[in-house]
Amino acid sequence: MPGCPESPFERSMLKTSLLPVALVIWSGLAPIARSELLAPYQTDADTVLLFHLDEPAGASVAVNGTAGWNGIAVDTQMTSTAVFAGAAGVFGRAASLTDTRGVGIDFDGNGGFSTSGPDRFDFSQLTGTGRSFTVEALLKPSTADLSNHAQIWSGDSSLEGQRGFQFRINSAEKLEYNGLDFGGGNVVATLPLLKAGAWYHVALTYTEIGQAAGQGLFRMYWTELGTGAEEAQLLHSWTAPAITPGVVTQLVLGNEGRGVLNEGFPGLVDEARVSRVARAADDFIFNPATATPYADNTVLHLWHLDGGAAPHADTGNGSRISLTNIGSPAGNATGHENFQTAVAIPGVNDGLSGGAEDTPVTTIFGAGHMTVGWTIEALVKFNSVAGGQREIVSMDDETGDRPFQFVLSNNGTRLRFQAINGDGVEHGALIPTSGPHAFAAGAWYHVAVSYTGDESAAENLKIYWTRADSKATEANVIGTFRMTADVSNGAGDFAVGNERREQGGSSEGLQGFVDEVAITAGAKGAGAFIFGLPNDHDGDGLPDHWEQQIVDADGLDGIVSIADVLPGD
Repeated sequence: MPGCPESPFERSMLKTSLLPVALVIWSGLAPIARSELLAPYQTDADTVLLFHLDEPAGASVAVNGTAGWNGIAVDTQMTSTAVFAGAAGVFGRAASLTDTRGVGIDFDGNGGFSTSGPDRFDFSQLTGTGRSFTVEALLKPSTADLSNHAQIWSGDSSLEGQRGFQFRINSAEKLEYNGLDFGGGNVVATLPLLKAGAWYHVALTYTEIGQAAGQGLFRMYWTELGTGAEEAQLLHSWTAPAITPGVVTQLVLGNEGRGVLNEGFPGLVDEARVSRVARAADDFIFNPATATPYADNTVLHLWHLDGGAAPHADTGNGSRISLTNIGSPAGNATGHENFQTAVAIPGVNDGLSGGAEDTPVTTIFGAGHMTVGWTIEALVKFNSVAGGQREIVSMDDETGDRPFQFVLSNNGTRLRFQAINGDGVEHGALIPTSGPHAFAAGAWYHVAVSYTGDESAAENLKIYWTRADSKATEANVIGTFRMTADVSNGAGDFAVGNERREQGGSSEGLQGFVDEVAITAGAKGAGAFIFGLPNDHDGDGLPDHWEQQIVDADGLDGIVSIADVLPGD
């Protein structure tokens, strides 16, 4: 429609502004998604079945996210439109099940489901190397007191000799696998107290890889969401004689497949997957927090410092400023994990210079910096912090305007920001000496300072110090201040890892390592930095690739309801 954004950057802004609001409405887990770092699945080479279960209310077909068979929403065996009724899931919507409802695999592709034969198939099609497989789903029970068995995935049948397996919560609220004719025995594991209305991830895996001949290894996983888990929690494991995957029967999500369906899971089911590999604990929906580089063009200025020797390119979306050497910094230093290389700034006279002398502050912070504010950040590493000041990012001058210094000071005990010709106050926050973000020689830290642009507001300036490998999901604030005047709107000499004043020379070198320097037009919250999901640049706890798929599916014609973001829109 007229006025719709068309460039990738503009479309990402559409995503940023609309989707977090929409997902709060659609997702039953929006409040905990950020802390849990959950991520919906993408199809990979090992995926056999993937049901996001985001179908609009009244649908009867559960679309398989990979090439293969769809699912049919059924009540007993009759096609049902009540299974998809708009219930909020972990991601988008969920299937709403009862004792008699389920989602049957439409093997013959006729648009229906039957337990009497046409939808039976050889279960070896679900297994891979070493006869490996995984079945899993997200569950939200409507009751904690089950009157019947509650099937999760079932390959059972009324045909003797062709009864596959049942993976269920039994009527005693225990997790049970019954291998029937498929193999693996009948194993029951005690669950933590089941909670009505809580979301859980549950999975069963099997493999013969690494096992004795004729033996296989089963694992059951059970993880309550919202507990901060970084990977699936192993509940029970056992070895058993190798399975017989050639059983020919039907497969049902959320119910059994014997005749009339009457052992349905009471509650909601979301993000159900079958894989031809035994998934590991860290290969499910849980994504451990990891610091991740910014994508190019997502902030005003961005220096990855991955190019080896200077000049170092600015890949931001503002006026690009390359960094050149002051003294003898050295590129190609080892960066933090997936940040590639960094720059070593070893001496007090070393650093990186940006742009011409007397660069306007508006070039660095953006034209609206006195209104919307700004954010400065970088990754730094020190073998020692003893001694004098260590500049991180500065914009100082010889006379006249002296815009700011962001510096490690006081013998390495304070991270300080000072707008010298602004309010002139040294806003300094103490570096942690205990806990997960305490200083340790040789560790990488994310440092940041963010200003809202409103000098009349209390707590308009925040300083952050976060250990990069702490698995934090957001930046760790160490100081909150009021800056009573904006950074001056004049000009100064911009530098990274040192100052750039002619008086006394550049003599406040970082004496450490620096990487991923970024400046953003606007204040950032603690959750909007490099921590969290890979490629989650809007910091809402959901991966950008998934959100962009939603925007793309919408066709840019307005996101009004969940139906607007489905592929058929």
